[in-house]
Amino acid sequence: MYIKVNGRNTIDILYLLIGTIWLFLVMAVPRAYAGTKTALLVLLCGISFMENLYCKTRVKKTYYVAIIGFIGYFGFSLFYGILSGYKFASVDYALVNYYFITPIASFFLGMIFTKKKRWEYIESFLIYGGTTITILNIGAIMANFGVIPKLAVFNLMYVSSAVIKSNELSLRMSNEPALIFILPYMITMLYSTKTLSKPKRYCLYVGVIAGCSYAVISGRKTLEILMAGAFFILAIRIMRKCSAKILLKSIAAVLVGGIFLYYAMNYIGKTLNITNVFQQAINTVIYGLSSKAIGTQKRGGNITALLNGWLNSFHGVFIGHGLNSYVSTSLANKSTMWSYEVYYHALLYQCGLIGIGIIIFVLWSFIKPLWKRMAKSHDNKCFSYTVAIVSFVVAGGTNPMLYYVWFWAFLWAEKLHYDGEDNGILKNEYSNILFP
Repeated sequence: MYIKVNGRNTIDILYLLIGTIWLFLVMAVPRAYAGTKTALLVLLCGISFMENLYCKTRVKKTYYVAIIGFIGYFGFSLFYGILSGYKFASVDYALVNYYFITPIASFFLGMIFTKKKRWEYIESFLIYGGTTITILNIGAIMANFGVIPKLAVFNLMYVSSAVIKSNELSLRMSNEPALIFILPYMITMLYSTKTLSKPKRYCLYVGVIAGCSYAVISGRKTLEILMAGAFFILAIRIMRKCSAKILLKSIAAVLVGGIFLYYAMNYIGKTLNITNVFQQAINTVIYGLSSKAIGTQKRGGNITALLNGWLNSFHGVFIGHGLNSYVSTSLANKSTMWSYEVYYHALLYQCGLIGIGIIIFVLWSFIKPLWKRMAKSHDNKCFSYTVAIVSFVVAGGTNPMLYYVWFWAFLWAEKLHYDGEDNGILKNEYSNILFP
């Protein structure tokens, strides 16, 4: 026997309450409530560990070996960097979190989803949570400019940049990495809206319009390009698979959505005193990609220095210079010197071909099952999930985003869920429960 509340398992309720709060906080307000988020993460991992231990959940031994191998190599790299004389002070302890704690924590979070019904929660959160985040972002920006009252909820959001010029529109929030994952997912989910419940479907429509509005006014080139790419992929899928009737309906839906987006952007533009918000957004992308942009020049200088440093020594090509290493003449951050926006180039310099090869192999091992399932069953949820993951990984090339534990938790969730589904070991009920 086990405790149930309104037909729900007590463990499920705990996961739902604690998990939703934690996931929303880490994705919506990444720079706030660090202590609260850590406590909730420990609770989630602890409950997951006890539940799976009690239920004797089986996972492939290769996963344990992979985690140990991952931690082992990057541990060796950090030790090598310290011995080589690179700085490792208290501010650098974040490396321990990123490369040693995150792999373990994300694995325990992923094990939560070996139960079939829980997998549906991810879709619900990405749609409902994503829509909420985009609306809050727009509200926080407007409140920051005094257009609407600054409600208490907007104090949770952090406006990291606010610039309005003829060639630059930058109204950015600190939670953009979450939207880089969520927005491509929601856009490609438009392909199969009939499979969604009505509340979820309408929320998806609102989320896409709000997300696109935010992408335009944010001035974040990566987000705007990925948004356009997701719509392009969606258009190709519709044209390849749909009948003429469905194609016409899709075109009509795009026109209606475009009209809503146009008026929404015009309203936001007028309230923020932006004369032509679309033109300024285009100018921002063009200027941001040009060699004149300060950010482009800075990243270009970092890339050149990192690649030259990587090729400087034979051993550096293969094992790098150490996880905490850096090029002293080309720093992106004077505090955490190992931190660069050009993450993959930095990883190549720090951990060599072996380190970058490990990251590529790990990412591919998570994407491959989704790709196979998508090709076999034409599951649009898998397709949207794959697009979201690839978008996030691509965006990680110019922003150090692969550190986020929620991203790796999503990867482990799909991996362990589909492993269980393929092997018929998904738990619909418990044979042993913590509450007898």
